[in-house]
Amino acid sequence: MAPDFRRPLSHYRADQSNVTSLIHESIVSNRPEKQSLFQVDSTGTVVRIFEKGAEKASFVIGKAGSGYSETYARLTNSDDVALVSGTMSSVFNRPVKEWRDRTILTVPKESIKEVTFLYGDTTFVLAFKDSTRMVGKDSTQDWVVNSLLSSLSNLQADDFVDTLLSPIPNISPQLSYGGTQISFSYVKAGDTYLVRSSTLPQWVEMQSGRAHQVLKRKKDLVKSGT
Repeated sequence: MAPDFRRPLSHYRADQSNVTSLIHESIVSNRPEKQSLFQVDSTGTVVRIFEKGAEKASFVIGKAGSGYSETYARLTNSDDVALVSGTMSSVFNRPVKEWRDRTILTVPKESIKEVTFLYGDTTFVLAFKDSTRMVGKDSTQDWVVNSLLSSLSNLQADDFVDTLLSPIPNISPQLSYGGTQISFSYVKAGDTYLVRSSTLPQWVEMQSGRAHQVLKRKKDLVKSGT
């Protein structure tokens, strides 16, 4: 059965690197009885392209060509079988989540001048002051801060949440930087975090290891003895 890309791709940004190579065709057959030979019949992978909920095009991806750098394909409303450039079957048989953009927030590292951390009733701010990073009046550990800023500059999800969350997760902690607020909610059962950006309505999932790269406490940032 062909994957249904309609709902996921309407809710999440598509990964542009995986939605680039479509058909440059060389017709090899227009005889319906030959479709099974090229696996562009019911045994092929049907790809349907939608725009704003309306289907705009559909085609069937068949077997690889003899050189394995080409693939047989057919528009669903045509008997023409084309030999197209690229290993299309490996592209279109990917799981749905690989078609989505995992980016939560991306900003230039050098543009992050301030990061606000909110843990319940506790708030502290990492700020750039007098050519150095400070938390209040405390100096920070450069290597910890540099690692943190690198992670924040390209914050990525590990998976996507396609179900309606009810009740709404208990949000804590929160990070604010780059004009964006990032909310986290820990899920003990899977040792993961649900994450949502103020610029996007969808919840995504982040493994604890990745989340802990950015969820720093004050004691993690400041130099010992300060």
